Parts: sequence; C-alpha cells; structure tokens
Amino acid sequence: MDEYRHVFRAAQAPAPRRAAYGGTVICVLFGIVIAAGGLIAWLV
Repeated sequence: MDEYRHVFRAAQAPAPRRAAYGGTVICVLFGIVIAAGGLIAWLV
C-alpha cells in the first residue's frame, strides 16, 4: 500500500503544470475562434 501511495503521489505531481498548460491551450484556441469570428463578421 505504501508503494502504491508513492506511485500515486509521483503521478499526481505534474498535475498543476498540466492543468496550467491545458488552460493556456484553451485560452489560445478561444482567442483564435473569437478572432476568426470577428474577421468573418467584418468580411460579411
């Protein structure tokens, strides 16, 4: 059980970094979608 807990903690360690990276990717994609929508609205 102690060994399992160690593995679990090691797997959990990079979680905040992964969450921050995912948030950054989502923000960038959202910005691209908004920019594309604005460009299409401007062209139409």
